[in-house]
Amino acid sequence: MEEIENSFAGNICRCTGYRPIADAFKSFACNANRTLLDKVCDLEDLAAFKPCGVLCAGKCRHKKTGMSKKPLLGKFDYESDDNGFENKNEEDWCILHGSDNKMIVIDIGDHKWYKTYSLDEVFKAMGNNTDYKLIAGNTGQGVYHVTDYPQNVIDVSSVSELRGYFIDVNLVLGAGMPLAEMMDVFKKLSRERKEFSYLKEFYNHMDLVAHVPVRNIGTIGGNLFMKHEHNDFQSDVFLLFETVGATISIGEANKETVIVYLKDFLKINMKGKIILNVKLPPLSLCCLVKTYKIMPRSQNAHAHVNAGFMFRFDRKTNKIAEANIVFGSISPTFIHATKTEALLVGKYLFTNDTLQLALKTLADEIKPEASPAEPSTAYRKMLAISLFYKAILSLCPDDAVDKRMRSGGSVIKRSVSQGTQTYDTDKSVWPLNQPIPKIEALVQCAGEAVFANDLPAQPGEVYGALVLAKAPAGSVIDSFDAAEALKLDGVVAFYTAKDIPGKNSFVPVGALLIQEEEEILCSKIIKYFGQPVAIIVANREKLANKAANMVKVKYATINKNKPLLTIEDVLKSPEKKARVVNNKTVEPTARGNDIKCIVTGEYTIESQYHYFMEPQTCVVKPTEDGMEVHSATQWLDLTNTAISEALNVPANRLVQLTLRKVMLKMEMIFCLSRKYRANEVRRHKQDF
Repeated sequence: MEEIENSFAGNICRCTGYRPIADAFKSFACNANRTLLDKVCDLEDLAAFKPCGVLCAGKCRHKKTGMSKKPLLGKFDYESDDNGFENKNEEDWCILHGSDNKMIVIDIGDHKWYKTYSLDEVFKAMGNNTDYKLIAGNTGQGVYHVTDYPQNVIDVSSVSELRGYFIDVNLVLGAGMPLAEMMDVFKKLSRERKEFSYLKEFYNHMDLVAHVPVRNIGTIGGNLFMKHEHNDFQSDVFLLFETVGATISIGEANKETVIVYLKDFLKINMKGKIILNVKLPPLSLCCLVKTYKIMPRSQNAHAHVNAGFMFRFDRKTNKIAEANIVFGSISPTFIHATKTEALLVGKYLFTNDTLQLALKTLADEIKPEASPAEPSTAYRKMLAISLFYKAILSLCPDDAVDKRMRSGGSVIKRSVSQGTQTYDTDKSVWPLNQPIPKIEALVQCAGEAVFANDLPAQPGEVYGALVLAKAPAGSVIDSFDAAEALKLDGVVAFYTAKDIPGKNSFVPVGALLIQEEEEILCSKIIKYFGQPVAIIVANREKLANKAANMVKVKYATINKNKPLLTIEDVLKSPEKKARVVNNKTVEPTARGNDIKCIVTGEYTIESQYHYFMEPQTCVVKPTEDGMEVHSATQWLDLTNTAISEALNVPANRLVQLTLRKVMLKMEMIFCLSRKYRANEVRRHKQDF
């Protein structure tokens, strides 16, 4: 069950939820004991099955010769066997490449895609180009989204020199090795070779990195290169390798190979170069290694702080001969706690005097940089110091610390999750309050539910992208310059607030809970950084997004006042009256006669990070009388009224269809950019 749940780390469904899906699959599992598992073998291991690699039926003429070494896929020549079936003699074939595995080049005009099979081909594809990108699994797209790819994209996933591993004193891992394969190597060598027993710690740490589908295709070199390009990236791979003093090999077109330590690798100019492999050193039994990763979720999350500790002891004196203390997510430049490392050398590690001195030095040395997306600097500093203390407790000999204190060094690992749901209802009034499955549950579980992004493209369909304000709140828009964007082939229109035929508001005042109008597109004064100020329309989605970034917004004035980032900032600001609305004050209706104590104070509910999962899409189709709107709203009549008022058309000309997506966050304004009237739709149908 634990294996199945671990495989579901990347599966999150807002509609059904993570738990019921995981529980459904775990019901097929069995937590068998070791004795039972030893008796079970895989289907491939059964002696009765000897696959020969040839697809045939009936009497098999290959059964005496054993397994064929030919690939399963190939060109087939047909010949009849004794039973009248056609056996297939295969020859090598592949859709994309020939048997010689030569480099493939696909030229689509402004971009080229290369499929390479050797380092020579990689360097040939690079040539003298500076505008290129090497990709293997390309999982970094989920961390640092690439909106505009370079002109040359070079696929290195099949380069033989970058795959596999070997041991030449050091463990040499090819840079193209997927992380899942690397974990298998860690697990295997930690059992077989004492000098690499520390790899079991690395395996446990890597099990917290991303999730199974990402680890299956994400590579060692790709992860390290992300750290090279973005020093603030909390790379667990980099942290683990740096903890034990690994080195990295970098190749160039002239066959030269440079071997450097990982911290020096971050400073190297990698243009025209490629990561070849990483070398992990063997460690004697005099070395102790411990790593940690503290993150907001049990899986599939970046670290608030990650840490790696390696202590090498002198065999004769039992004092520390070398210490590596590595932290991530402190700052882009902080890697080692060098002062604390130097302090520990020559001292007994497991004494209170050494511990107190090290904690004080570490507290002075760690100075986290503020990052809006990360926890506070104070929290991250406290966490880093705590992880050092936790490591000391976990590595401490049994006779040197009380068992109750030693438990603080254990890693708290979530057990297999479980949960139940109960519904307390009054059965006497059933079916009035009887629990029933939701109507669309079966089609969702069967994968038949239709989502906005599943709708087939219509002839002449166009895509709208928002142009966002790049100025702080209080700034004033002066003008727009969309000339460069409109020159792109495929960009068809540009709209601002003045092009909205009706009311420039996506919330109809007068509806329940709605007290103030909010602009669809900012007309003058910016309310917040990133506010939609215009819409650009193109015949392709990526083109629309690209064009939106090319629109230049000129501001008459830019507000340079200190931004209001917290509730306390707003309450203390002169703008409090304009920003804070007291909807209702509830006065007490009675007072008790037995009051013994009056409690006063304030309770503050802090903000919570919004973990979004899905894109927001609104699709609009012209109809004979108006238009058909496919939106992800949970408030149908509000959306219908908002569109009607914005386009200045009767609400009965709008057909509102709701698809199962998360609540509409007003991205439905894509459909508001056009003055949709039936006659105009017909007239402009060919233009769009």
